[in-house]
Amino acid sequence: MAILGIVVLLLTACGGTDLSKRTFERSTVPIEPAQGRGKVPEGPIEDSTVSAESLRTIAPCGVLGNGALKRLGKPDDISARSWSECVGTVTAPGDNKIEVRLEIGADIRSFDDPSGQVAGLPLIVATRDNGDCVVTATTSKDAGIGIAATVGYDDGQACRVGKVVIDETIQELHNDPPTLPDAAGSLTRIDPCSVLDGGEVSEVLDGKPEQTPSGVYGCYWVADQPRVSVSFRKGPEPTNSDDRDEVDLGEGVTGYSRQTVDSIDTCRVEWAHRGLDKHTAELVTVKYENYGGDPESDKPCDKAETVAKSVVNELPRTG
Repeated sequence: MAILGIVVLLLTACGGTDLSKRTFERSTVPIEPAQGRGKVPEGPIEDSTVSAESLRTIAPCGVLGNGALKRLGKPDDISARSWSECVGTVTAPGDNKIEVRLEIGADIRSFDDPSGQVAGLPLIVATRDNGDCVVTATTSKDAGIGIAATVGYDDGQACRVGKVVIDETIQELHNDPPTLPDAAGSLTRIDPCSVLDGGEVSEVLDGKPEQTPSGVYGCYWVADQPRVSVSFRKGPEPTNSDDRDEVDLGEGVTGYSRQTVDSIDTCRVEWAHRGLDKHTAELVTVKYENYGGDPESDKPCDKAETVAKSVVNELPRTG
């Protein structure tokens, strides 16, 4: 009962009439940190609100700031780490600090098995060695995608707070959530698994590759050991440097190719797809990796550049 009392105090002491009237009780049911809530749902997940296509549209900081942070206490700071990830801090009653990292469309294939459910979605709860807790709602079983809340809370309530964050996030997703800008030619709405087909990849991987999403902004293709991956992100525009080679990818696009280590059969090609401001852009990264191959004979950068040229041809024009 002591733990439940702490949570009730946390809920009632946040201040403001709006907070006290909201349906918070569903997040305060006593739950052991390593267990879930109810039976793990069976069958496919058919809620279109949490499909990968829908999750790619969501602005995570808007969702986190509108809901969970205000429910936990007084928000101190909130910042976007990527299109799908946001970190916020809150001062809870008693001047306790809570840090929440919310990732909408996370790659959860390496996570534990679900132990319960939240809003009809399989729920995963895991405590880290440092005391942080990761609470995850699975949104696609086949693709291994979910909504993950990582909570750091010194008062021993990290897992309980994580369930509150997930509850509130799912509620926000069903209530006209804030979305990322949908500018012409932007990568934010594009499925990275759609920019290559099996035939294009098989020419590089010498086999029939299997395609697997990696979150909502990444995808990879594997045939035996070699693999090719494509990912989208926002970051500083790549430039020519001592460890990068400039490469013409066609369509007026200049990429930058780098063999990561001379003795390892891997190569990375990156380019700016769409400029955002003076220093940042929407970036595309293509990797070829074969940790069992010989880089001298395999020529990984030739293969990565071949794939990159195919990707450029499939991406929308930016003007």
